[in-house]
Amino acid sequence: PSHGGGPDDERWHDVDVAIDFSTPDALLKNVPALARRGINMVIGTTGWAAHRPALGQCVDQSGIGVVVAPNFSTGVVIFEAIAERAAAHFAAQAEFGAFIHEAHHAAKKDAPSGTALSLKHTMEAAGSFTAVSGWGMVAVGIIATIAATIANAQHSVLGTIYVWMAAAVLAPAVMGWAIFQKARRAHVPLLSGPGRKFILSFSPPILVGALLTIVLYRAGVVQAIPGMWLLLYGAGVVAGGSFSVRVVPVMGICFMLLGTLALFTPASWNDWIMAAAFGGLHIAFGIPIARRHGG
Repeated sequence: PSHGGGPDDERWHDVDVAIDFSTPDALLKNVPALARRGINMVIGTTGWAAHRPALGQCVDQSGIGVVVAPNFSTGVVIFEAIAERAAAHFAAQAEFGAFIHEAHHAAKKDAPSGTALSLKHTMEAAGSFTAVSGWGMVAVGIIATIAATIANAQHSVLGTIYVWMAAAVLAPAVMGWAIFQKARRAHVPLLSGPGRKFILSFSPPILVGALLTIVLYRAGVVQAIPGMWLLLYGAGVVAGGSFSVRVVPVMGICFMLLGTLALFTPASWNDWIMAAAFGGLHIAFGIPIARRHGG
C-alpha cells in the first residue's frame, strides 16, 4: 500500500490477502493501511518485534486475519520442530546448554535474523524451568523445622498459626533469593517461557490459600488452616512443577497427601504434619535436586 498507489487505490478493491516481504519501516505503514481495507495478511518480514503490540492492536480492531512466519522454508520449519523436541529432552540436564550462532552477508538488515529469534523462543518455550533451587528448598525445610519446634511450644492453636505465618513470610524470601542466584549462575532468564508458566501455575493456589486463611481465621476454624495450606501448596507445586524438573510434581503430590491427613486428624498433630511436609519434604527433595540440577 505504501508503494502501490496508496491504500485507496482501486487496485486493492478485490484483494483478499496481501503477502508482505518488505522492510520493518514499510510494514509499519502497510499493516494499518491493509487493516483499514479489511485485507488479510501473510507477513514474512522480520525485525519489527518492538512494534508488535501496536500492530497487534491495529489488527484486533480491524478484525482481519494475519499469519506471521519468519521463514517459509520447509527445511527450516522441520529443523525448528527438531530443536523444540531436543530442548524439551535436554532441559532437565544441567550439564547441557544451548546457543545459536549464525553468519550473514554484510548488507543483511536484521541481525540476529527473524529465523534465529523464532528458534530461540521455540527452544525457551519447550524447555523446563530449571532454576528451582534445591539448596533453597533445603533452607526452607530448615526454617519449617525450626518453626514446627517453636509452634509446638505454643499454648493455643492460634499461637501456632502465627508462628507458621511468620515462617510463610521468611521462607519465600529465602527461596526467591536462592532461585535468583541459581538462575544468574546458569544464565537462565527467570521470565523465560517456562519461567512464566511456572509462576502463573504456582501462584493462583498460593493466593487462594492466603485468602482462605483470612476467611477461616474470621470464621474461627483455625484448626483447618494447616491442612488447607498443605493441599493448596501441593496443588501449586504440582501445577508449576509440570514446567520444572520431573521430581517437583511428585513432591507436590506428597504435600497434598499430608494435607488430606491433616484435615482428618486431631489438631494436636498439625505441627508434626507441617514439620514432615514443609520441613521433611523440602529437605528430602531439595538435596537430590541440588545434586542433579546444579544447585
